[in-house]
Amino acid sequence: MLCGCGMGTLLSDDRHFDRWDSYRQDGYRARHEGNWQQAEKSYQAALKEAEFLKEKAPLATSIKELADVYQAQKNYACARPLYERALPLLEEGQKACSDSQVDLAETQTSLGEIHLLAGEKEQAEKYFKAAFALEQASSTVPEGLVQSTVAGYSRLLKSMGRVQEAHEVSSSSQLLPDDLETQTLPVADWRSSRMAACAAYDRKDFDLAEKLFAEALKKAEPFGARDDCLPTSLNDMARLQLKVHKNPRKAEQLYKRALAVREQEMGSEDADLDQDIIGLLDIYLPEGKFAAAEPLLRRQVAIRQKDQGTHDEQVAQSLYWLGLCLNKMQKDDEAVAPLRRALDIYNEGSNKTSAPARQCAKLLAETLKKLGRRDEAAAVSRQLVSAP
Repeated sequence: MLCGCGMGTLLSDDRHFDRWDSYRQDGYRARHEGNWQQAEKSYQAALKEAEFLKEKAPLATSIKELADVYQAQKNYACARPLYERALPLLEEGQKACSDSQVDLAETQTSLGEIHLLAGEKEQAEKYFKAAFALEQASSTVPEGLVQSTVAGYSRLLKSMGRVQEAHEVSSSSQLLPDDLETQTLPVADWRSSRMAACAAYDRKDFDLAEKLFAEALKKAEPFGARDDCLPTSLNDMARLQLKVHKNPRKAEQLYKRALAVREQEMGSEDADLDQDIIGLLDIYLPEGKFAAAEPLLRRQVAIRQKDQGTHDEQVAQSLYWLGLCLNKMQKDDEAVAPLRRALDIYNEGSNKTSAPARQCAKLLAETLKKLGRRDEAAAVSRQLVSAP
């Protein structure tokens, strides 16, 4: 999470910031798809851009995100020094902006878990105690993270013979103490199943991946809308149905449910909704269901503009597809505005001669010709001719 206030608000080089953000988006998508090798590569590239910027907020974010990838793969030797490097930056950031408290608490809990696994109980207690105190004083930390911290901290205290303290810590969670004794933690348990499923999917062992994704979904159901576990698992199952089983109708049901769960918890304009919208568009666009795709694309444009700014090329991509849908539905008058705006975004950046920019210009010129606006169409066509 990149805090919007306090440190890091004035970035010295827009080009490097754009690259940093683009690499982060690539890393997020690769991680969601279980492609850990690509996620690691993208987050490493993002970290290099953040180091060039020399701004604390993007630097802390990139260090933590790369550490998260290593920890998810149980590569604690690489994760630990990165979390330790991110910690002082996050501690400074949370003083200026409460949004940084989530990243700080996650980092402290992750370090507590790593030290606990290494048998370094005094160090583990320091981090769990700090995360627990922060979470108890904050209203912004997700419940799933609170439960993760409570379970780890309680488990540590019990291993040290401090049973009464462990019960006092566990009583702060909605989980009963007995639950904490019999399982690691609902969120951590879910995460373990999902990571194993993603690894199986990545190596194309789809039978095992499906079994593990179903197991993760079952573990996520009790969370409902109060955590990201359920929509993430629904999205995983939908992707498997679409890409592996070629069952778009089943995938559609799962994506729609994931979208509804996120909307219930996060509202209608949260950036996390984009992944479910992308899944539905992957179904509707190839099938030529443009009427179903149109409202989703309008939502995607709004979400991406709010999250990434009005000049981002991902916004241009969504605008292009919206224009294409309108064109296919013979709504040429409506198609011109999003296509022209998409082309303007491409022309503002460094990709004015890229394949997407040329594709957008070609469709805009064709649409203007259909409307009898030949002078405007000719002007757009000249851009195509002048491009190398």
